[in-house]
Amino acid sequence: MSSRLCYRRDCLDNLEHCVQELSGMTEDRKENHTEQGEPRHYSLLQTMKAVAWGMLGIRRSKGHSEDFSRLNPLHLIVMGLVATLVFVFALVAAARWFIGYFTS
Repeated sequence: MSSRLCYRRDCLDNLEHCVQELSGMTEDRKENHTEQGEPRHYSLLQTMKAVAWGMLGIRRSKGHSEDFSRLNPLHLIVMGLVATLVFVFALVAAARWFIGYFTS
């Protein structure tokens, strides 16, 4: 009975040691990521720029993967909706101008 208890205690100690090592590794990763000086998320202006390039459809795969990893999803949704509304209003305004120009 005592050998089983010692075995389980050793297993728990080993498990605790592994957990501590893993948590130390994640802390090191976080420190290395912040030391690189890279922003975690794009600012609103950078998100707007990425949305504009995306609407034009001329984006490299490297830039796309970089954007995908750094874009804030909320900023992306809001800026996508704003860009779509601006595009639609610009089309409506252009259509009204052309219709008014050619009919009068």
